[in-house]
Amino acid sequence: MQKTFLMNVVIYRAVLSIQGSLLGSLERTLIQEPFILEDAIGRLCPVHLQFICSWEAFEDVLEHRFRGLQGHNMVLQKDWIIHEPSTCRDISRNTPWAAAFLPGQKVGMDLVFRKQAVIEMPDGTTSCPSCKAPSKSGYDRGVKWQVYRMVYCRLDANKK
Repeated sequence: MQKTFLMNVVIYRAVLSIQGSLLGSLERTLIQEPFILEDAIGRLCPVHLQFICSWEAFEDVLEHRFRGLQGHNMVLQKDWIIHEPSTCRDISRNTPWAAAFLPGQKVGMDLVFRKQAVIEMPDGTTSCPSCKAPSKSGYDRGVKWQVYRMVYCRLDANKK
């Protein structure tokens, strides 16, 4: 009887150990899943929420990733926004970092050209700050430009 009892205790402990390791690995998988950033020049980058834990750290990483590349000055001046492509919703830097992103979420980055960088045409349209190509809409709508190697540059009329 005592051997049977001890065997049951050993089996019980083994089951608890297996159960604990399975739950722990599942939790770690969900927690450690990064969000995916497509930056302004089209590069995909996983951003690990446990490693990058604030907007300031994220801005430092962006600055480092753009060093020596087109758009670096705009990144330094913080002339960029992060948006969620599926909903076209901008993610505000006023949102606390922990609430801004979800594991597995895909986000995009746009560079923001201020009004001063854009030439306004006599007919009320605007032109690209880089190639000077005219747009088909005025300031009341955001205009996405494809500029050389940059995937998206954004004219945001509401920013000053």
